[in-house]
Amino acid sequence: MACIFRQLFDPQSSTYTYLLGCGKTKEAILIDPVFEQVRRDAALIEELGLREGPQLGRILDELLEKVIVDPALNDRATLLMLARSRAADEA
Repeated sequence: MACIFRQLFDPQSSTYTYLLGCGKTKEAILIDPVFEQVRRDAALIEELGLREGPQLGRILDELLEKVIVDPALNDRATLLMLARSRAADEA
């Protein structure tokens, strides 16, 4: 299963938005979206053939809880490994 990850930036608000998607289920979730960038984000989701999905929301909730307990887990490589592992468990 391929994990789809995109980091987007809004220069007006200096905000990063993250798109996390599953290549197998085509489910996706946006993290910290910026209202003014809704068209950009929707176009990217469509371009990648993704749709909103509850599975990724559950996985992100679980990852957040893990990072709150152990902040050392809060790095890209670790979080992607944990998300892939959790997604495989649900498959």
